[in-house]
Amino acid sequence: MNSIRIFKKDCRLLILVIILALFSCNKNAENSALIYDTTDTTDSTEVEKIEDRRGEDKKEDDDKKDIESENKAPKSINEYNTVNFGYYYINDDSVKDPIEWYVLNVDKKNKRAMLMSKYVLDARAIYESYWATDFYFTSLGMYLNNDFIKEAFSEDEKEKILLFYEDNYFFGVYDDIKSYTRVSLPSTDEIIRLLPNVNDRVAYPTNYAASKNYMEINTMDTCKGSVYYWLRNKGLSDKSFQYIYYTGKIDKSGKLQSFNTIGVRPIIWIDMSSFLPEKYEFYMDNAINIDKLECKIKSEEGPDDLNNYKVGDTFYYGYHFDFEKNKKIRQMSWEVVDKDVENDKILVINKYPSYCKPYNDNMQSVNWEKSTLRKWLNDDYYKYCFTDEERDRILETKVYNTLNYKNDKETSDYIYIMSRDELDKYYPTDSAKHAIRDITTISTESIAKYEKKFASDSNITRFDILNAM
Repeated sequence: MNSIRIFKKDCRLLILVIILALFSCNKNAENSALIYDTTDTTDSTEVEKIEDRRGEDKKEDDDKKDIESENKAPKSINEYNTVNFGYYYINDDSVKDPIEWYVLNVDKKNKRAMLMSKYVLDARAIYESYWATDFYFTSLGMYLNNDFIKEAFSEDEKEKILLFYEDNYFFGVYDDIKSYTRVSLPSTDEIIRLLPNVNDRVAYPTNYAASKNYMEINTMDTCKGSVYYWLRNKGLSDKSFQYIYYTGKIDKSGKLQSFNTIGVRPIIWIDMSSFLPEKYEFYMDNAINIDKLECKIKSEEGPDDLNNYKVGDTFYYGYHFDFEKNKKIRQMSWEVVDKDVENDKILVINKYPSYCKPYNDNMQSVNWEKSTLRKWLNDDYYKYCFTDEERDRILETKVYNTLNYKNDKETSDYIYIMSRDELDKYYPTDSAKHAIRDITTISTESIAKYEKKFASDSNITRFDILNAM
């Protein structure tokens, strides 16, 4: 496993203050009418009769409203006006046009609106890798919260996009990963609750999305031109995700996460508290649902220094690099496995396997010091998977090569793999030893600076997910 050590000097994280809007509650006319002058000479029996009549009249009015509501057919999703928010490729890849969104739900209490794009904006695989993972860690999840959010939204719009809890709730089961995100896909539960009519779930691609010749477009007479689009819940297989079929039905068995023929229909939560009254009312008038879901946002109050990192916490650091295509693919996730409080360091391990590499390129007897794996980790991996700033935070560590068939001398490495005694110490059970992991040691002082730098940058969305719930 590859290791990074981190110095934790008293570096304070920025604490963002959340301002709560307080609403005044005005008494309505009906309540005012029920308050009578205590000096009135009318006797109490007469007052009770008057109130009884008022109560009967109100009940009759309520009954009429209920009957009218029952007789009125629910509106189709197409009867709601959309709102424009952000710009993306709609007709072709030469110019960006406004993105149309349905106001899928409003959390009225907190003035937050959940938006879902009216059209399928793109066709992408959820995860190109054959590794099984949760949507939180997929390449599509990373794309939506990095490249997409940079391309599609202005700085002012980014400030309105909320960091919300992506619970992936389905049939009473939550994902075991607590994650916050700014852009996601709808979950199966959200689709069922917010769009119970299957016809309302049917979606059509933009011209840009449809121009991708590998995208599956419906040619049948029923819902002709519609497309599949992904949901963020796992399917029957651990490497599949659920999706919406052409006709709006949910395929719970799912498709393999590597399929790039299925559409992307993002969702976001936005803050409406700063909207002008007419814009706020427009959102409210065109909200398909009111208070069906509460927007659970991440509290901006967090640990005041990096000493509050606990073993088991996860954060993003560096990028998985595609050496063949010479480009960064996705951020790497690291887990804290040990803390050195006295020396202000933490030991972190790559949460998921990064690469498949031999211990040594040639079939010969070599120790860790002479292995090609050590050279690659501290050369190409160290150079290409981390930025200059990130490399400055990685500490050179003395690696003790114990429990070998012969005594090997110590080495000094930035990145290294686990020794046998480290594996037994941090992963004592057989089930915990199921993955090969990279370990590295990072300065917590530098991590604090990194978080401070990007605390207000809405493009960086998952690095600060520490003790989320």
